[in-house]
Amino acid sequence: LKTPYAGMPEAVEYRGYCGIRLSQYQDFNIGKNQTFLSLANGIVGYNSTGNINSMAFTDMHSTGAPSVYPFEGYGIYLESKGSHWFNINNDWATMQFDDCVTGIYARNYAGIVEEVDMENVENGIVWERTKNRDIVVKNNKISATKYGIKLHHNEPLHPSSLLENNNITITGLGAGNNPVTGILMTEGNFGTSFGAGWKVKNNTVDMTKGGNGIAYLDGLGGSIEGNMVNDLGQGSTPGKYKGITVEGSVLSRVNYNDVTRSTSAGGNASSVALYSQAGTSNEFICNCVDNTGLGMQFNDMADYEENVKGNQFNNHGETGLQIGDDNMDNAYIGIQTRTGNNWDLGAIPLSGYGGVHKAGSDLGIVSFSLFYVDPNDTDGDPDVDPDEWFEPLTGDTYVCQSPNTCEAPTTPPPFEGDHGVPTRLDEAIVRNQLPTNEYEEATQWKGQYRLYRKLLQHPAIVANDTLYANFKAAWDNETLGKLAVIAEAKAGLFTLTSVEDSILESRRLVWLEEAYDVSIKDSLNQSGISQDAVAYNTDVHQSNQTQALYDAYVTYLQTARLQTIDTLLEWNKAITPSETIEVNHQEVNRIVLTMLKTDSLSGSDITELEAIAGQCPLEGGDAVYEARAIVTYLLGTTYDDTELCNIQERFYPAPTVEAIAKPTAYPNPTSGLVIFKGYTGAFDVRVLDNLGRTVHFTQVTDNLLNLSSLQEGLYRIQVILPDGAIHTHTVVLINH
Repeated sequence: LKTPYAGMPEAVEYRGYCGIRLSQYQDFNIGKNQTFLSLANGIVGYNSTGNINSMAFTDMHSTGAPSVYPFEGYGIYLESKGSHWFNINNDWATMQFDDCVTGIYARNYAGIVEEVDMENVENGIVWERTKNRDIVVKNNKISATKYGIKLHHNEPLHPSSLLENNNITITGLGAGNNPVTGILMTEGNFGTSFGAGWKVKNNTVDMTKGGNGIAYLDGLGGSIEGNMVNDLGQGSTPGKYKGITVEGSVLSRVNYNDVTRSTSAGGNASSVALYSQAGTSNEFICNCVDNTGLGMQFNDMADYEENVKGNQFNNHGETGLQIGDDNMDNAYIGIQTRTGNNWDLGAIPLSGYGGVHKAGSDLGIVSFSLFYVDPNDTDGDPDVDPDEWFEPLTGDTYVCQSPNTCEAPTTPPPFEGDHGVPTRLDEAIVRNQLPTNEYEEATQWKGQYRLYRKLLQHPAIVANDTLYANFKAAWDNETLGKLAVIAEAKAGLFTLTSVEDSILESRRLVWLEEAYDVSIKDSLNQSGISQDAVAYNTDVHQSNQTQALYDAYVTYLQTARLQTIDTLLEWNKAITPSETIEVNHQEVNRIVLTMLKTDSLSGSDITELEAIAGQCPLEGGDAVYEARAIVTYLLGTTYDDTELCNIQERFYPAPTVEAIAKPTAYPNPTSGLVIFKGYTGAFDVRVLDNLGRTVHFTQVTDNLLNLSSLQEGLYRIQVILPDGAIHTHTVVLINH
C-alpha cells in the first residue's frame, strides 16, 4: 500500500497512500463488496476508465501530522488529461462512504454516480473542469458538513448531463462569508444556447443550520426545476439562509421549486427563499416560497421581461418580493405584464409588504420592473413600497401547468427566456434613459455592454432597426465593443458546428454502448455468472478502439480551440482600457482564457481574481461575477454586496479596525502622486504594469507615494503590510 514515489521520505504515515492506484488503465471493473479502511485515500485513478460497485470507503483521513502524500482524504480520486470515463455504482448494488474528507473527486472525467450513500463527509461529490462531456449524478443520499455536490467549470455539458433525485443533508454551520452549501455550481458561462448548462431536477436539499441550498454562479443554459430546498431551522443557530441563489447566470430556468424554512424561530428575517443577482433572459416561474424573511429578491441589472410569473408567496416575515437592497438601488428585472403571481397577504405581518422596490429617492428605476397584479385576486392588491411599483390589471393571467403550483409538469413548457427582440430596458439603454444616481457611469457602461452582446447574439435586431444599428456602429471600435466581442467568442469556445457535433456524438454513442455492454458482463461475472473469455476480451478491445477514435477527434477539436484562445488573448492584450470596469473585464478575460489553455491558475491570478470579486458589482461590472465563480469554488468565499456597495462607508470610512487594516489609495486618475489613508505605520508598496511586471518597489512612511517618474498608463498597486498581508488595489491611471 505504500508504493514508493520519487522523494518519499523513509518515515511515512502509517496509513497507506491509497488502496488501489490506477494509471493508464483500461476498463477497471471491480465489485464484490470491496472494503477500504483507514487509508489516506481509497482508489486513485489517472487517465483510467472503469466500472465499480459494491464498495465501502471508511475513515479516509490524514493522521494529523504534516502530510507526506500528494493529497489525502478522498474515497475516490480521478484525474484525466483526455476523454476518460468512470461509472461509479449502479442501481442494483451499494456503495458506501463514511468518515471521509471528500467522498468522490473527479477532474476532466465523464461518468455516472448513482445509488451511493455518504455520511460523515465534509464534501460529498466534487466534479470539475469537464468540458462538453456527460456527467450524471442521480439517486444518491449524501450527508455532509460543508458541500453535498460541488461542481466547477464543467460547462458546456452534454445534454444528457443532470443532477437528479439526490437527497442531500448539510449538517455543518458555515461561518461569515464561507457558508455551507447543498449543491454548488460555479461555472464559466460557456456555450451559446439554452440547454447547455446543468439540469438540476427533483433533488431534496435539507440545510440544518442555514447556508445556501442550491447556488448557480456564472452558468449558462441551466435549469433548476422541481427541487425541494428546506432550512430545518435548528433552534437558536439557524444562520443566514438562501434557498436558491442564481448569480451572473443567463438563459436559465428556475421553475417549480419549493423553498421553505420548517420554522421561523430565530433567523427568519435573515433568510431568502430565492435570490437572483444580475444575469439575463432567465425564467422564474411557478415557484413556491414559504416561511422566509424574503420570498424572492432580485439585485443588479437584469432583464427577465415577462419571465417572473406564477409564483406563490406565502407566510413571510418581511416581504414577498423585493427588487434591490440597501445600498443596491440600481436593480432592474424588466416589465411583468402577466398576472398570476399570488401573495398570501394574511401571513405577512403588518410591518411587511407584498413587494418592496429599493429604489431610494429615484423612482424612475421602478418603471423598468413594473408588476401587473389582478385587483380581483382573493388576497387583494398586495401592499407595496413604493405605491407606483405594482399596477392593477385584469385578464391575461398566467396559470401554472400543475394544480400544485410548484409541482413540475411531466413536460415543461417551452423556454421563453430569450425573446430575441428589444425590451423596454434595451430601449432605455440605447436611448441613454436609465435613471442617474451614484453609479451612473458604471450603470450606463454595464447596460451598453450587455446590449451590445445581445445585438451580437441577435443580428436581426440590427438589420431591422436603425436605432440599434447606429448604437452598435458607435461602439464597434471602442473598448466596450471589443470586450463584448471577446466575451461572446469566449462563451462560444466549446460550441461545435453541426458537422462536428454529429461526428463527435456518433462516436460517443458507439463507445458508450460498447462500454455499457462490457460493464454488464463485468456485473454478471461479479455475481457469479461466468462469461465467455474470448468474447469478453473482444468486446473490451473493440471498446478501447472506439474510445481511441473518440479521443483522437476530441484532440483535433481541442487543437483548434487552443488556436482560437491564442487569438482571443492577443485581441484582449491589444485593448487599452481607461476605466476600472474595463480593466476588470480585460483581466478576467486574460485569466480565464489562460486557464482554459494551461488548465492551471497561478497564485497571482487567484489574488487578482480575489481583488475583482471583492468589488461592488454595480461598479465593477459582470467581470465581478465571473471572478466570484472561480474564487467561491477555490476558497469558499461569498460576498455581501449590501456592505460592498455602501457608498458612504467606502468613501468616508469610520476609523474601524477593518478600515485601518486595509489602506486605501486616491486620487484616481493621478498625475503621479498617490495618497494612502486608513493606516498609520510604514508599509511596502509594489507597483505592477499592465503585464504584471514590477516597475517600482519602495517603502511608504508618510502615506505618500510619488509615481511621477513612470510613464502614463495603467498600474496596479500592491500594499504589503508588516504582518505580510498583501492588499491589491484597483488599477491606478497615471495621466501627467
